[in-house]
Amino acid sequence: MFSYEEIRDRLSSGFVNTLFTPKPYLNTIIKKYEIKNKDFNRIANLDYYNNDSEVRNLLIAIRYLKLISSKLKLSYNIKSHAIFIYRKALKKGLIKGRSIIGMVCASLFFACRTFKIPILFQEIVNKASIKEKIARNCFKVLIKELKLKLIPLGPNIFVSRFINGLKLGPDIEKKVFDILQSLKQFAIGRDPKVVCVAVIYLVCKRSNIYFTQKEIAKVSGISETSLRYTYKQIENYLIKHLKIKLI
Repeated sequence: MFSYEEIRDRLSSGFVNTLFTPKPYLNTIIKKYEIKNKDFNRIANLDYYNNDSEVRNLLIAIRYLKLISSKLKLSYNIKSHAIFIYRKALKKGLIKGRSIIGMVCASLFFACRTFKIPILFQEIVNKASIKEKIARNCFKVLIKELKLKLIPLGPNIFVSRFINGLKLGPDIEKKVFDILQSLKQFAIGRDPKVVCVAVIYLVCKRSNIYFTQKEIAKVSGISETSLRYTYKQIENYLIKHLKIKLI
């Protein structure tokens, strides 16, 4: 697998096969929707049907993957890992009978988790314009059938993103990191996003920075109920277990 820079450097010496090349020999692809001439349209149809179903499937998946990644501004490495996972699923026959775009979303989310990118599953689904339930079912199939290990993320990884989303300063960010450092034991087994957002809400409240629970929940993509419940748990934990006075 080549990096973006390596591909750019090698283009002068000929075509470079990457994970985004459906087949090594398939260097030129005729795009039917760009052809207006009837004679050339017939040739494009022949070209399309002469390629096997795996190639056609990959062409569709790669197009979706590039579109979603572009909207989320994801790096080349993330896209490469996602298409690598998708290819493994395709080879094992997991795509048959399932949504191509759903599998693309699932592969992309796994790639983001592998590289510890704080992208929410819901964000990927929204950019793909697909029902979340369909994509989540595809994700479960990927994890189970390919025996993938999902890397757990800690609350710390979401801090900068949510702080920027709420337009808070570095002083608030530092306080959030300090409290999260004390909550390592508490955070085990809990949703890291919810823990992170609850701590941000707690710090804002104690710093006389007023956000409604609805505003914070909207930025973070979690429910107000989860925020309230976790906030109360954290508050009690800090007072009872760590003897921290919340002034």
